[in-house]
Amino acid sequence: MKKNQKSIKEIFSGEEIVLSDIFKLFYERRKYLYITVALFSVMGLLVAITSPVEYSSKAKVLSENSGGANSSSLSSLAVMAQLQSGAPLLNNQSQQLGAEMYPQIVSSQPFLKQLMQEKFYFQEKGMELTLFEYFSQERPGHIFSKLFNILRSLPGRFFSLFDQEKTWEIPEALDGVESENTESLKKWLSIENVSSTERYVMSELASRITIGGEGRILELSVKMPEPLISAQLNLIIFEKIIDYVVAYQTDKQRENLKYVQERCDEAEDKFKLVQLRLANFRDSNQGNMTSKTRTIEEQLQAEFNLTFNVYNGLAQQLEQLKIQLKKDTPLFSEFEPVSIPLNKAEPSIPGILTKYVILGVVFGGLLIFFLTIRSDIKRTHVVSDVNHELD
Repeated sequence: MKKNQKSIKEIFSGEEIVLSDIFKLFYERRKYLYITVALFSVMGLLVAITSPVEYSSKAKVLSENSGGANSSSLSSLAVMAQLQSGAPLLNNQSQQLGAEMYPQIVSSQPFLKQLMQEKFYFQEKGMELTLFEYFSQERPGHIFSKLFNILRSLPGRFFSLFDQEKTWEIPEALDGVESENTESLKKWLSIENVSSTERYVMSELASRITIGGEGRILELSVKMPEPLISAQLNLIIFEKIIDYVVAYQTDKQRENLKYVQERCDEAEDKFKLVQLRLANFRDSNQGNMTSKTRTIEEQLQAEFNLTFNVYNGLAQQLEQLKIQLKKDTPLFSEFEPVSIPLNKAEPSIPGILTKYVILGVVFGGLLIFFLTIRSDIKRTHVVSDVNHELD
């Protein structure tokens, strides 16, 4: 260190920090800054060159909820047409999904497991592959991420040679036990194993899907290595989310419809049977009506009226449920259609280089501080040794 150069302690121990002293500190060791910036620039260039090309497709839909004031918070989806989804008759608010739930849906394990089984034709490979097959074989990434993934997977591959496949089984204590909660308990205990490869593919898919909205407009963005697949996957994701939302919001109402429909069918069958019995009785006793036969006819007529009233009431209730289901459905329309992207979204070479240059500057600055501190410590020890010898 030069004699006129201040140490770290001298620079920061005063009441005021002089910027010129800090500048001199960096300027004296600027070669380290140049070296780190050059190294990080080369790394950034390698990352930019080796990063896989990605194309991003975007689409927007407009949700129009017929429920009134809550429509902005009850965003749903549709693609290429006006679609409908129902809301339950009872506890309507609790069964509706807010827009903040859609990112949770697309990143959920069941949704991603369905998605990775979709097949596409990859021009780069020249064959049709599922998303699981493609990402498990290709494992896209730049050179450093691939090297890191290989090193990270080595311990797992080694120990997997000795591991046996594990499955979850229902405890023996539940066997033979019959109760109203047994089936639901067994359902939750049937845990499905997920391999490390499946977890990798699901995380890869989740990182490529971005969904969000503002007001009643919902936007979905999907990144894929080929433009056509990006657009196709965008449509498929929209359709799957629509199916999920419709199933969720109409589940209770459809159960009500199913129950009333079954009761209505039973009442109709009983009504027709009683109607036939009354007609047969009248045909067989025409012109031969005694007091006894009139009494029987009145009983059959009363039973006919009762079954008709029950059937008519259930039929009216069934129609009301159907009308209510359609009345409460939000409508959805295409706002911005899915289009095949023409330009690649990634990698952005200027952006990557800028990021790595900044990292190089930060790392170089930290290195200069470290070297300066080490030099100060060495100089302090030398001075103390000289003073000790003089004494």
